[in-house]
Amino acid sequence: FRSHPVGEYSSIFCPNAAARLNVPIAKGKVLFETGIGYEMKGFGSITSFLKDNRTGKNEYDSKTQYHYLKIPLLVSYRLLKKDNGTLWLGAGMDYGFMMYATVSEMRSSYTGNKLDYKNKYTYHPKSALLPSDSYLPLTNTAALYKFDPTVKLQLTYWWDQRYFIQLFHEYSLYDHNI
Repeated sequence: FRSHPVGEYSSIFCPNAAARLNVPIAKGKVLFETGIGYEMKGFGSITSFLKDNRTGKNEYDSKTQYHYLKIPLLVSYRLLKKDNGTLWLGAGMDYGFMMYATVSEMRSSYTGNKLDYKNKYTYHPKSALLPSDSYLPLTNTAALYKFDPTVKLQLTYWWDQRYFIQLFHEYSLYDHNI
């Protein structure tokens, strides 16, 4: 995500869960992977700026969460095989379909060090199906899409052919301007 020049953005912990189907090909040295999963993406931000009279400040502390249904189409190559485990390197596409999005904001205003008010807001941002959809408002709001295809690179370690731990990086093919 790209950020506006004001404010600080930070990652938040985002859980993932999936049911995977791995189909071995090429004598078990290559796997085709598909399935269905849940993925949450998100970030936190804090933005602070001076009031017009320069005697105080306004702060916005927000948390944004996007909830996706994901369908991977990946191919993995076996790098290492031991008695109790196997290391795989995989790459491919992961297709995301946004189920819903939520933004929670805490807005505070101060005069000097005195708190004038503090309000909490929660809303669901508008989104379009694809970047070509023209009904998104032409304002300084996020470009948010219901369909989010990503290129995925992953490193997976399987043990006992049942359990695995996975490190991965995804890169969205759509630019999310935040």
